[in-house]
Amino acid sequence: MQTETTVVQPEAIDMESTCPSCELLISQQRHHPYLVNISTLQDSQLYKCRCCNSYLHCYLQQWEIISIGYYDERQSPLTPSTDSKNRTMSFANSLALHLATNSR
Repeated sequence: MQTETTVVQPEAIDMESTCPSCELLISQQRHHPYLVNISTLQDSQLYKCRCCNSYLHCYLQQWEIISIGYYDERQSPLTPSTDSKNRTMSFANSLALHLATNSR
C-alpha cells in the first residue's frame, strides 16, 4: 500500500513592504490619506503611514522612504481619518507620557 504525500510550500513572506498608496506616493508624488504627520520643520515633514507603518520624509516637495514598514495585501487598510492633527496630538501626548513615566 502506497500513501501519497503532498508537500506544501510556505508562502514567501516579504518582511518589508510598502502599501500601494505609498508606492504611488513615491512614484507619482501623490499624497494619500493614510499619512500622519509626526514632525514638521521648515521645508521638511516626517510622516508615518497608518496602512503599512512605513516612515516617509518629504523635503522640498520630494518624497523618500526612511523606513519600510510591512504591508499585508490580505489585510484591508484602515479607514483614513480626516483629522490628522488629532492623531498627531495623540501620538505626541502618548510619547510625552511614555518619556515622563520611563524617566523616573
